[in-house]
Amino acid sequence: MKKYFILLLFFFLALQRSEIVFGGVHVEGGGDYLKILFREGKERALWALKMVSPEMLSEVEEDLDKIELYIKYRKMLAQDLKTIPSFIFCGEEEREQFLKPEGEKTALTTHESAAPIKINLKRCDELNITLAGVQVLLWREAGRHIIERQEFESDEELMIRIEPILDALEDIAVKAVSIHDSLFPPDPFIQKP
Repeated sequence: MKKYFILLLFFFLALQRSEIVFGGVHVEGGGDYLKILFREGKERALWALKMVSPEMLSEVEEDLDKIELYIKYRKMLAQDLKTIPSFIFCGEEEREQFLKPEGEKTALTTHESAAPIKINLKRCDELNITLAGVQVLLWREAGRHIIERQEFESDEELMIRIEPILDALEDIAVKAVSIHDSLFPPDPFIQKP
C-alpha cells in the first residue's frame, strides 16, 4: 500500500512539474504574459528612477535641458508610478476606446495624479512590446499624471504644451532604462513565449 501511495505521489508531482516546465495552461492572445510584463515593467521603471542618477544619465545624454527635466520630474514620476492602482487591462472587445484620430493607442490615462492606466493588450501584443518598452510607456503615461493642466486650458492647448515634454521624458526613459538594464539585467524568463 505504501509503495502505491509513493508511486501515485511521484506521478502526481511529475505531472505538476510538466505544467511548470511547459507553461501550464493555454492562454489565448498572450494576455497573461502581457499582464506579467506590465507588472514587472512597473517595478523596473521604479527601480530605474531610483537607481539611475542624473550623473549616470549625463554620461549618455548630451542635452542639458533633458537632464534638468529628469532632475525636475524624477521623484514625481517615481511617486506617481508607486501610487497608481492596478492597471486596467483591456482586451479585443474594449479595443475601440483606444482608437484616436492619430492612431491606435497602447495606453490611456487622464491628466490626474495617480490615475489608473488602461492597457490595450491586443495592440501591445501586435507590437511585440518588450520589458524596456513597457517601462518607457509607463514613464510617459506617468508624465501625463504629473504635468498639471493650467487654468482655463483646453484639451488641445494642453496637448500642444505637454507633447514636447512627454517626448523628452520618453527619450530620457529609453536611456535610463538602458543604463538600469546594463547594471541590473532583467530576468531572462520575462520574455515572450
